[in-house]
Amino acid sequence: MPNPNETPSSSQKETDFENQINEAGSFFNVTSENSVKLLGESLMSEESMAVFIVVTPKNSSDAQREEEIKSYLKSFVSIMAEYINRYYEVKGPQFITDLDSWLRPLNALPLMSRANIEKHEFKRNEPGTEIASQLISLFYKPNSIASEEFKNFLRDRSRRIKDLINRNGSFKMIFVVSSIEIVGNGSEQKHSAKIKLFKTELNKNNSGWIDNCNNSAKIDINVEYSLVISELNIAELRNNDTKKALDRFIQSTRKFDDYNDGNFYEGAY
Repeated sequence: MPNPNETPSSSQKETDFENQINEAGSFFNVTSENSVKLLGESLMSEESMAVFIVVTPKNSSDAQREEEIKSYLKSFVSIMAEYINRYYEVKGPQFITDLDSWLRPLNALPLMSRANIEKHEFKRNEPGTEIASQLISLFYKPNSIASEEFKNFLRDRSRRIKDLINRNGSFKMIFVVSSIEIVGNGSEQKHSAKIKLFKTELNKNNSGWIDNCNNSAKIDINVEYSLVISELNIAELRNNDTKKALDRFIQSTRKFDDYNDGNFYEGAY
């Protein structure tokens, strides 16, 4: 009988990760006619939309390492999105932003920590010009300053969203965020890589800020959202056997060719 106080050996850990990868392969590898599409191409309807964001550190001292980590995060998100894409046309557009439906593939991914859904409130009274920075700080890390590219990205989507809210009364959104952060100081610095899911529902009462991103006047923002955070075990990527098995899993599972630029944004902060 295993001793609960005994530290697992390296061979035991490798077996655990191999089992994770094998189980993930069984979960995701289901043939589907709708599986080969560009990420973001079909995950939008008149009622809901998925937005994909990748944020990484600016002026990194280890860009090569971060590119490798980012590649795994983007592959994982592609696999999750393909899972959602596979079923939403059958189950309806509400499936696009159903957080439980995203949580299932997220928790099935190997080397990702198991996640739960948390409820939060985003309440601010800020100049409209600060809204984009507030969102980046929410998605990434405190006191992030939004770039003009991200402001334009929000502005382009806000027009469409506002039209749909006026037409239908409400609109659901899920932000699927891949983030790489540097935590710690000096020689203690290390990378932290996460997939975050933010889900909210906008209506005529709580969406006045959407089309005021260029307004210097203060805007009230009061939005409830649900949050899921899962962290990648990046230390295990240094294990060659695990990394090879993970690469095989991605190669056999990832059906999306690439991200399209419709509902996808990538930036460094």
